[in-house]
Amino acid sequence: MIRYSIYILAIIFSQSLFSQKKNDCETLKILADSLFLSNPDSSYIVSIEFEKCAIQSNDQLLIARSNIATGRYLLLKSDLEEANIKFNKASKIYYDLNDWNGLGAVLKLKSNLQNRIGNENESTKLLNEALVMFRKGNNIKGITTSLLNLSLRYFKTKEFDKAELTLKDVENNFSSLSKTDRYYFYQNKGILLLKTNRLEEAIKELNKAYELAKAEKMVDSEATILIYI
Repeated sequence: MIRYSIYILAIIFSQSLFSQKKNDCETLKILADSLFLSNPDSSYIVSIEFEKCAIQSNDQLLIARSNIATGRYLLLKSDLEEANIKFNKASKIYYDLNDWNGLGAVLKLKSNLQNRIGNENESTKLLNEALVMFRKGNNIKGITTSLLNLSLRYFKTKEFDKAELTLKDVENNFSSLSKTDRYYFYQNKGILLLKTNRLEEAIKELNKAYELAKAEKMVDSEATILIYI
């Protein structure tokens, strides 16, 4: 009876340690994410610790997320081969877990990587695959950003009919868009209208983008949109 009680206590203690380790990893992930845009070098240092923590916890989902955290920094620094290795590791885990939103996030990063090396066709293909995953996961944010990015890809390849269809898809969920996504919708629609010589309509959309950027203090976006007005 005593041995059995000790065994139960040991299990409870190990589960407690596992739970604490997982919480520590989650904290590192949040910190890495919060630093990425403002201080990517510091974010990478935290991401390395996150990756170590995830491996020690043996939690596959955390390991996948840590590979994304380190991979996105490597992509930023143009270490594309190592970034791709990280993304492939994350992809396999997400696929095995049937985590469609996680897989969509990796495919978007892989699309960006292919875009960086000038492989437009592969980049667009991967972005379409990401869109499919986000639809399976019912991830409105993921769907929206994928469609907005696809419209930009189609601008480059002069496939304006496809660009217009993607933007109509975004517009169908307009009420659910964040203010940032609304800005990019107005911007991209305005650019599309410019490229297809619908100038009066284009100015209206670009002005909407400008007013939104100004109201939300999106300084870089405000400067960008002035190029087109």
